[in-house]
Amino acid sequence: MKPLFIVSFTDGTEFTGGCDFMNTKWKQIPDRPIVKISYLLPNGKYLKLSNFKRIYQYIEGTNDLNGKNAGKFNIEFSYLLVQKGDTIRQYKIYRKTGYIDDVTYYNVNNDYILKLNPDYWRKGNNV
Repeated sequence: MKPLFIVSFTDGTEFTGGCDFMNTKWKQIPDRPIVKISYLLPNGKYLKLSNFKRIYQYIEGTNDLNGKNAGKFNIEFSYLLVQKGDTIRQYKIYRKTGYIDDVTYYNVNNDYILKLNPDYWRKGNNV
């Protein structure tokens, strides 16, 4: 199984993420400037991002309450938010099709951005 992401740092070392969304290892990424991140798409290819100030990842899902899979958590979307300058680009990745469903741009002072858990931001090398 492929890792969800591979992080490359300015010192030439790498960090490999987990292989599933219940244990992504995102918060375990060392606090060092990231040169590049390769993020696994559902089609098995990697979205490669570099030259950013900071990056954030989260998932969105549903719980089956009464169906045949009652109690099962289903991941619908994963999100990557990448800051370059004062703009944050959000990639919404639909897990079932593998497509980047939407790309949205936000200012760093947008309420949505400010309400995100600050502990999940990771710094890039374009500070």
